[in-house]
Amino acid sequence: MHTATHRQSTDHAERRPGWHTPDASRAQTLACSNLLVFGHASRPQTETVKSELKWIAGELGPARELEVFSKRVVKPVLAGKPNGAGIAILSRDLRQRREDAIVRAHAAVESARFRKLVIDTAAWIEAGDWTKNPDISACTFREQSIVDAAAEELRRRWKKILKRGRRLDELDAQRRHRLRIQGKKLRYAAEFFASAFPQKKSVLRQRKFVASLERLQDALGDLNDIVVHEKLSERFLEGNGEGEKGRVGRAKKAFAAGRLSGHEEARIEPVLKEAKRAYKAFAKRKPFWT
Repeated sequence: MHTATHRQSTDHAERRPGWHTPDASRAQTLACSNLLVFGHASRPQTETVKSELKWIAGELGPARELEVFSKRVVKPVLAGKPNGAGIAILSRDLRQRREDAIVRAHAAVESARFRKLVIDTAAWIEAGDWTKNPDISACTFREQSIVDAAAEELRRRWKKILKRGRRLDELDAQRRHRLRIQGKKLRYAAEFFASAFPQKKSVLRQRKFVASLERLQDALGDLNDIVVHEKLSERFLEGNGEGEKGRVGRAKKAFAAGRLSGHEEARIEPVLKEAKRAYKAFAKRKPFWT
């Protein structure tokens, strides 16, 4: 399982034409997320590896955020008429920030730090301190069969989502975000451990389970994006300089940012309804590991 993840990660780390596009950046983020989730599934963890995986995810994240912001928020508003100078100024600002974020992601993946991370993570999975830890709980974990370990990990994460998702409409943005992260971890774990349950019934259940979880994850991700986009809109108001020209520029950008925020606020209710529907559908899915 981890071999495929490392191959995905190192493939994107190589220099090749077009790898530094937003799509490639998202693929690299996914590969690093897979590594981080596998780290969570393999207890006890090496904090250094975990910290470095979070570092690379943080270096790649802004490129993805700005790309999604451009496609889902700015472009629909630009398509409306009239737009005014503020939208044009903000759009130019966004292009520059997005290019800077892609350069940042490019530099991170080409860095010696990232190459060392890939090697260190592979070594940790194969022969890290978790394989030699004499602690009783660690020994018990290592002695489990892959089927038992996978079932325990999947069951634990599944129950946590079922419990927290019941009150989805009562959760604030931060707790919805945590639920989204938990859903992502469960989905990746379900994909990692799928081969441990090769029976026909399990395979069919696993596909339906992951499909329902993806739908929930997409809706929760959309809600999280709305929050991120509102924060991005606020950031675009910074840095117009002093004087009359600067004040005029800030005023135009403030108006444009208000339009972008309004566009996102209007999406909250329908997206939340979709998330609740997705949760209900997911809650009906039978676990594939039993």
